[in-house]
Amino acid sequence: MKLIVAKKAGFCMGVKRALEMVLDRAREENNDIFTYGPMIHNPQVVSLLSLKKISSSRDLDDFSEEVVCFISAHGISPERRKSLKATGACICDASCPDVVKVQGIIKKYALKGYSTVIFGDRGHTEVEGLLGFSAGNGMVINSVAEVDELPPLEKVCLVSQTTRNMDEFRRVADAVRARFQEVEVFNTICSSTLSRQEEVIEISERST
Repeated sequence: MKLIVAKKAGFCMGVKRALEMVLDRAREENNDIFTYGPMIHNPQVVSLLSLKKISSSRDLDDFSEEVVCFISAHGISPERRKSLKATGACICDASCPDVVKVQGIIKKYALKGYSTVIFGDRGHTEVEGLLGFSAGNGMVINSVAEVDELPPLEKVCLVSQTTRNMDEFRRVADAVRARFQEVEVFNTICSSTLSRQEEVIEISERST
């Protein structure tokens, strides 16, 4: 069996940036450092951070004025950010800039009265954070088949979790446009995800 390692394998820009931020802070910080939830869903990285005395927690009781708290690359909802600030912890935001951009889109259109539809994975940290910007009017769908399960909506703002598949998102967008009259579609899949999907297709074509 031949094993091919993609040239673009590894961490994306947002994750690299977040890890650099927390590791740089660990070199100069005397206070305890926590990440709000795992910085990244990677056991090796979690072990590395643990060796650097960087802990992970979602329990607000673990945060205080003596703690530095890093928000992961996945981002966080406004309500959760407010709760973290109330603990007195020093908040360091390592949210991926691409995720922050999606948050801004959702917030802008929620203020205009749009319902937010997110193409993504229910329960994913990024998606849960994005929902927090929808003013209580956000829904998550995981496939084009779920478009028909959405309730009647007057105005729809459609975005994607930044790491979803582009072809699937296009199909979802077409289905949403076909079902609802007023729809704003934003392709919010990040460039790192797109380039990796393209490389996988290229490798598979070369291997056949």
